[in-house]
Amino acid sequence: MNIVLVLSGTHLTLAVPLVFVIAGIALFTFVFFASHSIASSLVGKRAASHKAQASSLYLFFYYTGSSIFGSLGGFFWSGSGWKGVVAMVSVMILVTLVLAISVIRENDVAANTKWCPCMQFSYCILFFIYKA
Repeated sequence: MNIVLVLSGTHLTLAVPLVFVIAGIALFTFVFFASHSIASSLVGKRAASHKAQASSLYLFFYYTGSSIFGSLGGFFWSGSGWKGVVAMVSVMILVTLVLAISVIRENDVAANTKWCPCMQFSYCILFFIYKA
């Protein structure tokens, strides 16, 4: 659900009326930081050992990714304006969805549970709602 909401917020910023742009920014910001705080807390809970190192690595990659993709966004802005930035962020969100599905799949295989490919998206949404 979080992925759908953050993607919706991203695309609302492309709207012409300022009210939609503000709503999109608010939706994106709220969902992004809520997801970040949930993911940050999950790192410590899911780590079997070395919880401090796991949390440290999460924050390292969070800020490294922010720096790299924040800078990369400037190239998209220069080339295509705001639509280019939205396209870059949308691709990043969709890559996140694919990675989340693969993690869920690995957990299901490890737990020896059956996997239905038609349920990938809905299961990913449930993962972010109930596991977070």
